[in-house]
Amino acid sequence: IKNVKPVNETDHVQGQAYAPVTIIEFSDLQCPYCGRFHPVMEQALKEFPYQLRWVYRHSPLSFHPHAMPAALASECVGELGGNQAFWSFIGQVFEKQGEMGNDLYQQIAKDLKINQQKFTSCLANNKYEEKIQAQALDAQNSGGQGTPYGIILTKNGSSTPIEGALPYEMLKPMIEQALKE
Repeated sequence: IKNVKPVNETDHVQGQAYAPVTIIEFSDLQCPYCGRFHPVMEQALKEFPYQLRWVYRHSPLSFHPHAMPAALASECVGELGGNQAFWSFIGQVFEKQGEMGNDLYQQIAKDLKINQQKFTSCLANNKYEEKIQAQALDAQNSGGQGTPYGIILTKNGSSTPIEGALPYEMLKPMIEQALKE
């Protein structure tokens, strides 16, 4: 866990920069467990709006053929539409995992008012492949053996792993404990 790369300007973040607790989540947009965990994290952010910062990092699994293309599309949306567009995009992909593919990504991008020509161009050049692969490697180097995998970090430097798609009833006490540290 100590090997996890620090939060930086290339990360997608929700919540307050000064929040005392950060959760770095490594996720795969095609993973059904990640799809179940996404609303859990959204609920946590709602319940701890000033105490929690959520960092999303990619960890597409090789046996999910749509995971890397979806991750690339999300990064292009983030580049062209900003942080909020990125989060909207991944939320909609999780909601529509059964429809994954380029048509879905194009439609979501269009709905988010992303320039279609720039989006298509961004996708075509695989601009974010290295970033995504580096994030997946970061997940492995910090102890992740599957998705979703998370790490709770506190201001004092302690860290706690989150293994799998925990229900909110299990995640909430972990956040509350981290707030005491």
